Amino acid sequence: DLMNRVTLIEGYIPGAPIPQQPYSVITSNSLLHHLPDPQVLWQTIKQYGQPGTLVFVADLFRPGNQNEAHRIVETYSPNEPEVLKRDFYNSLLAAFTPDEVQVQLQQVEMSYLQVRAISDRHLLIYGEMR
Repeated sequence: DLMNRVTLIEGYIPGAPIPQQPYSVITSNSLLHHLPDPQVLWQTIKQYGQPGTLVFVADLFRPGNQNEAHRIVETYSPNEPEVLKRDFYNSLLAAFTPDEVQVQLQQVEMSYLQVRAISDRHLLIYGEMR
């Protein structure tokens, strides 16, 4: 029963009330680009993961230039309110490139995780912790 195996915890990292226990999966979606210090996410994953923990982190990645960011916004949200388009554009510009994420992972000795662009605007960081 999934209800007995999944617990959602609301809080800010660092400092969220996360029980210290072995986790088989750690996942994050669209958080990384909101963090002023991306190491907060990687350090939290390292703290709560263990060898064998599966990691899946999905996020936006920053396009090569502002024109490309505008193109992405117009391609995927042409009929959205201007405030949402602006937020999407700003999120794209706040996101990290795959190379920047790879450096972040090297800094916490987790460069064994894979960093892949999975669309023209999304990346996935995944793998099994060692």
